[in-house]
Amino acid sequence: MNTIRTLSARTARAICTLLILTFVPMSSIQAAMVGTDTVIQAEQVQLDRAQILDRLQSEDAKQALSTLGVDAAQIEDRVASMTNAELAEFNAQLNELPAGGLGIFGIIFFVLLVMIVLDLLGTVDFFPAIKTINY
Repeated sequence: MNTIRTLSARTARAICTLLILTFVPMSSIQAAMVGTDTVIQAEQVQLDRAQILDRLQSEDAKQALSTLGVDAAQIEDRVASMTNAELAEFNAQLNELPAGGLGIFGIIFFVLLVMIVLDLLGTVDFFPAIKTINY
């Protein structure tokens, strides 16, 4: 009689366990394909952030920002909170800026220098005060 009670207790526990596992809602896991464009877009966002932070870490940028009263920690926080569109637009603007090249003043200086040399050689007469070189 004792073995029957032990057997029926084990059976009852097994049935209860199976019922609980069957009727407890389980979350389903779904896997989907990730498109190449999604991966490229995520990588581009990381690349844009890295490029902006790289440029802002240079000594010239740090000095210019410190004269404006901007803290370096604030810059990193603001770049981290930028949206994807803002990052792309800001990075495009940075790429268009001259990076220590001639710039407009360099071009004007170069043109004036060429005009003076041509006037000295007697090829043209831009400046009447400049005497031509007689050789």
